Amino acid sequence: MLRVGELVKPTPDLLLKLAQTMRKADVDEVWALCHHRPFEALTFSVLASQDPWMWVVDGRPICCFGVASNTAVSTNVAPWFLSSEELPKYAKYFARRSKKLAQYWATQYPVMQNYVDERHTDAIRWLRWLGFNTLPAVKLGPDRMPFLPFEMRRPCANQPLSQ
Repeated sequence: MLRVGELVKPTPDLLLKLAQTMRKADVDEVWALCHHRPFEALTFSVLASQDPWMWVVDGRPICCFGVASNTAVSTNVAPWFLSSEELPKYAKYFARRSKKLAQYWATQYPVMQNYVDERHTDAIRWLRWLGFNTLPAVKLGPDRMPFLPFEMRRPCANQPLSQ
């Protein structure tokens, strides 16, 4: 039976460990978006986030995630997630917990938006399963690679209910 691990605050040591074991699709995505290497992408993401977390199992970081503010005064955020090659071993456990986290975030932030590499099909499928909508690809990054915008919007309280 696999241990469920624990959520901890990111540390430089854990970020370095995760950077060394990051999934190839995540490595490719951060390179395509901004030519960052894994440790640089993790560090930047953590520093840009209000409340970043890491999921660690037996001292091994499995993933790091958070929401980064778009601006100092905006309530919109950019959710992000980077993981190790070990994540698939914990797929069922991870899926259930990530769905709850996305639902919680949706209560905290009226709009969550970011981009996902069009080649990262596992991430796209997971984002849709979480309830994010994906939009047609746009070209981003130094190499103008296709990325899908994704978003989740909290229903407006003063909107009329659908018939």
